Amino acid sequence: MNDTRITAVADVYAGDTAPATGSIIGTVFTYAIRAEVEPDVLARVAGLCNLANVTPWRVSLAREDQFVSIEIMLDGISTATAESIRRKLLQLTCVASVEMTEGG
Repeated sequence: MNDTRITAVADVYAGDTAPATGSIIGTVFTYAIRAEVEPDVLARVAGLCNLANVTPWRVSLAREDQFVSIEIMLDGISTATAESIRRKLLQLTCVASVEMTEGG
């Protein structure tokens, strides 16, 4: 029997093989999100990170009366990707406001 092994190949269609460009290494983008109190609001926000193929560095959520405040910190992404995520967050119907800051 011939033992033929195939090495893993990167998924070129995912676009995750190239390093992030357009931002300084170590730059952290922080999103301050204010959204309606809905059971799936955190899942919707996390879903956008999933679509952008980025894992949050830190996430916090606090309920305040009729709204929830979510803070997400992302690193290792370009400025263009960070802005795209901000725009997509604003398109969610449960999200009232998004403030993005760059620093780190």
